[in-house]
Amino acid sequence: MKNNPVSDVASDTRIQEWIGSILAGTAGVHDVRVLVGGDDEVDGVLLRADSAEIAEAVRAKLAAGAAGPDGYRLDPEHLYVALPSSVSLPEGALARIALDGVDVMLSNERARVRVRLARGAQQGVGIESGGGGQIGILRLVCEATVAALRELGSSLEGTALESVTVADTAGPQGARRIVLTVFHVSVSGWDGELVGTAVIRRTDAEAAARATLDALNRHTG
Repeated sequence: MKNNPVSDVASDTRIQEWIGSILAGTAGVHDVRVLVGGDDEVDGVLLRADSAEIAEAVRAKLAAGAAGPDGYRLDPEHLYVALPSSVSLPEGALARIALDGVDVMLSNERARVRVRLARGAQQGVGIESGGGGQIGILRLVCEATVAALRELGSSLEGTALESVTVADTAGPQGARRIVLTVFHVSVSGWDGELVGTAVIRRTDAEAAARATLDALNRHTG
């Protein structure tokens, strides 16, 4: 597609082509990356923009564009924008952090996990290792996610994982399994707990990383 700024990295070409058709020809937009999760769910659109004005124009285009495959519309909260360091961001315009991947490697009774995060064009990677077992691995994932957040510049010095659990829930959509994380945060005179949850769609390890982001994104901005 001519002038299509979307990189050929999405796992679902229909959604990639949909995003590309909306942003085709948009000046000042670079390195667009579509992250697609299970069931054709877009986890986020990551891009670099030359200015805050262009970033807002992209948000407007995606909000007003035609619906995507199967009637899908991108949640504006899932658009992550990186701006040049010289650009001053308006209040609340900081690019949020998206999960790029979780890898779990098992050897004998030990586990090594790697969590990859993205904030616009920035990448953060956290690696932790320790004993295996379901909860042990999920704790490693949570701690690796915090390490990746620190690589992205998040201030998390006073943050500690208190617990991570897997629970069954029931609702209008039927039974679901979720991961629930609880973090203790003490920073800038504030002291308390932050709770995050995520539905297990593919693996419980990925859900643990998402639950960590759910808890801490509201703290890291």
